[in-house]
Amino acid sequence: MKFKVFYLVILTITFIRLEASFAQERSKPLPAFSTAQCNCEAVKIATDSLQYSLYEATKAESFVTKLIQLLNKNQLKPFTERIRVLPGSCAGNLVALATICDGARNIEKGRYILYNNKAMTDILDLDIDADQFVLAHEVGHHTHNHLHFTGIGREAKELLKTGIKDKIISDEKLRHIQELEADALAIWFLKLNNPKIADTKIVDMITGICNLIKADEKTSFRTHPSFDIRKRMAEKILKNWETVFKTSQEPQFKTKKFVEEELDSVLIAAHEADITEIEMKLRKQAFHHLKAVNLSDSAKILNHSGDYGRAIELYNEALSELELSGFYTNEEKLNISEQLKACQGKIKITRFFVFYPLVGVNYILPKFSSNNKPIDAAFKHSIIVGFRAGLYNWTRKIWSEVFVNYSKQEFYTLTNKARNSVEYFAFNQLTTGVNLIFSSLANSKPSLNWKTGIIATAAPTYHYFFRNTYSNYITQEYNKAIEIVPSIGFALGLGIEKISRKRKKVLGNFRIIANYNYQNLKFGDMVPVRDEFKGRLNQFSINLSYRQW
Repeated sequence: MKFKVFYLVILTITFIRLEASFAQERSKPLPAFSTAQCNCEAVKIATDSLQYSLYEATKAESFVTKLIQLLNKNQLKPFTERIRVLPGSCAGNLVALATICDGARNIEKGRYILYNNKAMTDILDLDIDADQFVLAHEVGHHTHNHLHFTGIGREAKELLKTGIKDKIISDEKLRHIQELEADALAIWFLKLNNPKIADTKIVDMITGICNLIKADEKTSFRTHPSFDIRKRMAEKILKNWETVFKTSQEPQFKTKKFVEEELDSVLIAAHEADITEIEMKLRKQAFHHLKAVNLSDSAKILNHSGDYGRAIELYNEALSELELSGFYTNEEKLNISEQLKACQGKIKITRFFVFYPLVGVNYILPKFSSNNKPIDAAFKHSIIVGFRAGLYNWTRKIWSEVFVNYSKQEFYTLTNKARNSVEYFAFNQLTTGVNLIFSSLANSKPSLNWKTGIIATAAPTYHYFFRNTYSNYITQEYNKAIEIVPSIGFALGLGIEKISRKRKKVLGNFRIIANYNYQNLKFGDMVPVRDEFKGRLNQFSINLSYRQW
C-alpha cells in the first residue's frame, strides 16, 4: 500500500513537471530554412508594422487557410486552429518560422507564422511557387504538432524506435525528422495543388531557397539537417509519389511514416556519398602531392645543370601543386621555397658574359682600278673563322659585343675578252669591330629560360692585312711581298638568334646571320706595273656561331 502511495506521488510530480515543460516549450519558435531564433515579441512588432510589408500578409494567410482546408479534406482528424501569418523582424538569414504564443505580454494567444519580408520577396524571383513551399513547410510544423518539442518529443522517440535502426534518438535527430516531415507535407501540397509540376522544379526550388539563405550543403545544425539530406529526402519522396502519396489519404500520417521509415536509408546514402567524395578528394590530394614531389625533383636536376629559368618554373608549379594537395608539412613547403629562392638568386644579374666561336663563308665582289680605270677581277671563295664576345643584357633590346674574324683572300685581275688572269693577289686579313645589336630577345623576366628572336647588327670595322703576296704572269714575278694599308669599313647584319641561360643546351645558343662588309684597299709602292692601283671589296657572308661561355 505504501509503495502504491509513493508511486502515485512520484507520478503526480512527474506530470506537474511535464506540464511545466509543455508551457515552457510552447513559446519556442521552430524556424524553417534558418538557425535564427525569434520570440513572441516579434509577433507584436510584426502586427504594428504590417502596413510596411512588401510581401502581402493577407495573401499569405489566405493561402495557409486554403492549404489547411485541402489538408482536412484528406484526413480523418481535421486541424481546426487558426494560423496567423505576419511579417517578422528577426535577425539572421530567416525566411519564415512557426511559433505559438501563450497570450502573455499583451500578445494574442495562438499559432503564428512569421516571415522575412525581403526574403519572401526574393524567393519569388527564384520560382513563382517558392513562397507556397515555404508557407506549406511552416504549416507542416503546426499540423504535425512539432512545436510541443519536449513532451511530444519523448513520446515520438519511443515510437520512432520501432521504425528507425538507430535506437538512440537525440533531440537533434528528432528536430531533423521534424524538418523533413514539414518538407514532405510541402511537397505533398505542391504536387496535389499542381499535378503537372515537374519533380526537378521542386528540387530546384528547394536548392534555390537553401542557396538564398546560404545553407551549408553538407553540415547539419542542431535544428536543421544539411541541405544534402533535405535534397535527398525530397528526391526520394518524389520518386515514391505514385505509390505512397498520390491517393492523398491521411497525408499527415503518410508524410510522417515515410520520413521516419526512409531516414536511415537517406542518411546511409548520404554517408556513402560523403565517403566516396572524401576518397576521391584524398586521391586527388595524393595525386597533387606526388606531382609536387616529382616537379621539385625535376627542378633540382635542372638547377644543377644550369637551366635556371625552367627550374624556377617547375619550383613554382611544385608549390602550386603542394597547395592543391591540402596536406603537406611546413618543412616540405619551406624546403621547396628555399630552393626556389636560391635559384632565383642565381639569375638576378641580368648581364652575363658570352663567348661565341663562329665560322662562315665569304662571297666577295672586288673592284680594282688603276689611274681611275676599272680593272676586271675575280676571286676565290674564302672561309671566315673567328669569335664574338660580350656582356649580354637579358632585359635590353640594344647591346654591344666585340668580334674578331680571320679570312684568307685571293683575287685575280683579268684582261682581254678571254678574261685571262694577269695578276694574282693573296693576303691574310684580320677584321675586328664593335657590333651594336638590336635584338627582339629582350624580356623583363630574367627567369625566362630561352628565347628565339630576330637581331640586326651594325658595326664600324677595322681591317689589318699581313703576309700579303703579289704575282704577275706577264712580268713573271711571283709571290712578291706587297704592302696593304690597314683600312676602316663598316658591316651590317640581319639574322636569327636563340639564347638560353643553360649554356650547354643542345641548339639552345646559336646565331645565324647574313652580313655585308664594305672596305677599301690601298696598296703601297710595291706594285711597280700599276700606277695609283687601288681596290674596294664588297663582302657578303653567312656566319654561324655557337655559344661556349
